[in-house]
Amino acid sequence: MDTKEHDAEVLAAERHAFTLIGWAKRSADNGYTEKALHQAQAALAIAQAVLLLKKSATATPE
Repeated sequence: MDTKEHDAEVLAAERHAFTLIGWAKRSADNGYTEKALHQAQAALAIAQAVLLLKKSATATPE
């Protein structure tokens, strides 16, 4: 995967995380707390994966 593809994957993952955060807020506002919790947890997992992807992009091979 070249840098351009990697950056596109990271950006797409970030967008997915933000979308899930929005859905979680909407679910919570509508009283679906368990659904909101699951959506928020998924967003957190994606955000953690994005962080790892960003770190791997800046890491220098040994």
